[in-house]
Order: sequence, then structure tokens, then C-alpha cells
Amino acid sequence: SGRELAGAVGVAPSAIYRHFADKNGLRAAIAQAAREQLARSMLQPVPRRLTRARAYARFRATGEAYIDFALSEPRLYEAAFADCQPAREDNPSGWSILAEALDALVETGAMPKARRAGAELVAWSAAHGISDLLLSPYSKVRLKTDRKKMVNTVLDGVMRSLQIAP
Repeated sequence: SGRELAGAVGVAPSAIYRHFADKNGLRAAIAQAAREQLARSMLQPVPRRLTRARAYARFRATGEAYIDFALSEPRLYEAAFADCQPAREDNPSGWSILAEALDALVETGAMPKARRAGAELVAWSAAHGISDLLLSPYSKVRLKTDRKKMVNTVLDGVMRSLQIAP
């Protein structure tokens, strides 16, 4: 709640609304900050000399970072995807980070150019889906496979579906 948030940061509840027009504005700012933190966790060093193997490793590390963020920061992960309209473009943008990693795969020949269209949606959906599944009570009760194996299975599936090879 706004009152709890104000208490956590040490201000009066009314102080929040000096910065935000309403609860939706506050929610949008929190969601955007959470998405940008997720994006920063996805950032991977860009090698000076880009090779197939390095582009492959960077792409895979980007997916692993997304999932690691979701599992280590579940409340921020949930907040990142709140139903609200941001006031500006995310900076950094997770979608742009993913697109750059995919472009590097094509540039180095690690992924066929014909597989590039729509690849962000395939990769993001897979990482988001396994993250949601692993965070759900269902995974603790029904799924007997360990998390690392599940993550590797999903990421391997993305690599195969997009025909990505080191």
C-alpha cells in the first residue's frame, strides 16, 4: 500500500502524491524501476572480438540472468509486469538487450538470419514462462525435476528452436 511504502522510505503518505499524480502513476514508476533492474541484471559484457562462441555464451547468459533475477527477486519480478502504462521508455530495456544478443548471433553465423524474425518473443516467452512456473506453488508440489535441470531444458529448447549453435 502507499502507506506502507511511505513508512518504508520514511516519509508521510501524503508526500508520495507530491511526486505522483495518483496510485497508478506510483505503480507505473515502481514497475518501470523493477523492469530496468531486471534489464540491468541481463546486461552481459560485449566482447571486443565477437565470435560465434562468445555470441552464443552471451545469449545464453542473458536468459539465465533473466531467470535468476525472477527467482532471486520474486517481488520485483512480479512488480515489473504490473498492468500499467510507463511514463517513458525503459532505460535500459530488457527487450533491447535481448534483441542485441540475437543480432550478434546472426552477425556471427551462430543463428540463421531466417530464424531472426520474432526470436525475441520466443526467447522472452520461454524465460518468462519457466520463471513463472518455478515461482508457482505448483512447481514445489508437482514437479520433481530440480530447477537447474528445468532451466537448462528450456534454454536448450530455445537454442534448438532458433537453430542457435556455438
